[in-house]
Amino acid sequence: MPTHDGRLSLDVHPIFAGGGGARRMCSCTRDGQIDCDVASGSSCRFGRQKPVVVIPTVLKGLNNQRMRLVSDIVGAILIGAAVQLPSMLATRRMCHFRVDCYKKYEPILPIWDVFDENATRKALARAGACITRSTNASNATGRAAKVYVNSGHVQRLATPIAASKLEQLAMAKLLVRADGRPLRRMHFGGESDCCVLFVPDSIRVRQLFRRVNAAFKTSLAISSIADVVTAAFYASVGSHGRALALHWRGET
Repeated sequence: MPTHDGRLSLDVHPIFAGGGGARRMCSCTRDGQIDCDVASGSSCRFGRQKPVVVIPTVLKGLNNQRMRLVSDIVGAILIGAAVQLPSMLATRRMCHFRVDCYKKYEPILPIWDVFDENATRKALARAGACITRSTNASNATGRAAKVYVNSGHVQRLATPIAASKLEQLAMAKLLVRADGRPLRRMHFGGESDCCVLFVPDSIRVRQLFRRVNAAFKTSLAISSIADVVTAAFYASVGSHGRALALHWRGET
């Protein structure tokens, strides 16, 4: 909702708070910029530091990485955390599907070469995500803590998990670090964890998944390449109707 100074405030769950039950606010400007960035150590302008989910570069193909990005952002929104995106996405170097290299992914694609940064940040803000200004330069989880559940005894958060269960754990303030302390910088999984960690078990969360997924706007450079490929496809089949691309795996 708009604030008195023209900013858009995102009201999120009061978890990880330092007491008093005050609700955390993350202030977003109308052009999609975030007015709090815990990655750089500064606090929100409302005087509280917002916890952040660090997303690593997942060593899989682009579609799988996108699913992990969407899933982690949805999870962060559900628990009231900000998000730090990876600076790089992974791909294979001149390999295609040769048996000697098809599993060798490297983080070599700048994320904002693949997606349109300005349009994507604005759309993610509209979807309710608080994205830090800085990206995850290490592209790994680094010093971010794993997420644990303190329900009598501390145990690792098991994924995949229903989104409603994640929300319940967050609202009950049961999500902690391994030592039981509050989470500040955290990650839901490492570079090999793929791809959807949170199961949308309600219409509301399914709609949230759709909004976050739609927020990733393809860059002009990638769109131009896709247009060339699509035009070549239509030319080869002699049609300009609708086309449907399927991602099919035969080993299962």
